[in-house]
Formats: sequence, structure tokens, C-alpha cells
Amino acid sequence: MKNIVFKLWLFGCLMLATGVQLAPVKPDKVLLKNVTLIDGTGMPAKNNMDILLQGDRIVSITPTGR
Repeated sequence: MKNIVFKLWLFGCLMLATGVQLAPVKPDKVLLKNVTLIDGTGMPAKNNMDILLQGDRIVSITPTGR
């Protein structure tokens, strides 16, 4: 029994020492690079596009390399 308690204690100490995060962190901005964009209007897909997301909003859509 003491062996199991020691192993759990050691595991907890290692997690604290290494800074392991138990919850995912959402980045503020995400850039999707070189994607194919299908906008749902029936127009042909646009290749090689960059889409910048901030939070839950699309900030910009530009051709890759601009």
C-alpha cells in the first residue's frame, strides 16, 4: 500500500514540476495557411487561401503569400 501511495505522490510532484497543463488552452488568433476555400455559394473552390481567425470570428481571407 505504501508503494502505491508513494508512486501517486511522485507522479503528482512530477506533473507540478514539469508544468503539465490538464486543460487545453485556446489561442487568441489562428492562421490557416494554404487552404482550399469552399464558400457555399456555388462558386468554384478557391485554392491557396489564408484564413485568419480571432476567437470565433473570421478576421481576413487572403490569397497565400500576400
